[in-house]
Amino acid sequence: MRMSGVDEGTSWDLDKEHREACDVSPKAIAQNHSTIERLRAYRQAADTATKALIPFKEVQAVAVFGSVVLPLWKEDPRSEIDRRIGIEPWHEDPRIDLAVWLDRFNQLSAMRVAINRALMLNRDPGTKVEMSEIAVNLLEHGTDRHVGNLCEFKACPANKPACQVPGCGAVGHLRQFRDYRFDHNVLEPDRSVRLFDRATNRFERASRLPEPEGIDASIAE
Repeated sequence: MRMSGVDEGTSWDLDKEHREACDVSPKAIAQNHSTIERLRAYRQAADTATKALIPFKEVQAVAVFGSVVLPLWKEDPRSEIDRRIGIEPWHEDPRIDLAVWLDRFNQLSAMRVAINRALMLNRDPGTKVEMSEIAVNLLEHGTDRHVGNLCEFKACPANKPACQVPGCGAVGHLRQFRDYRFDHNVLEPDRSVRLFDRATNRFERASRLPEPEGIDASIAE
């Protein structure tokens, strides 16, 4: 029986949209779940890397900044269907940003080994964070001068295109980037967390940072 005032084509379109939503929603929810789980793994990896660096007496402080610290935000829906049913994916950033203050730079190779080994030994079931996913920015203690990054490659030089940047590898495992300038604003208190400070013997954990707002209850468990 056809109801007065209701167009059959419109009714069919609404039914189709509902079916599409049922098909897409689980995929979008799973994607958001994966993003949150990855954030948790990255925060744990930041703690693991920090602990690996503490035994080196030249390490004076370690901070984490970037997407591991900043609140997650929702991106625009990625499809017309997502837009119609209001699905917004969490933003993803596949990197952990650390700042490490040193008063000497002669044990960078040993630091790389220590971080890599710690990541392998402290890996939770189902998670895998590689050394290549951590950007370790090295700063000179006392001046905050950005000296370079800790190189992720096993050998230095590694005979890779990245090694051709002028100055790269002049100090073992001290990587340089072409035309790169470190933005010290990322280390402001509202944009970073100091995980370790040798002067005050202070320890914090990235894994204890607040969860993003709006997480589905099934994800938060």
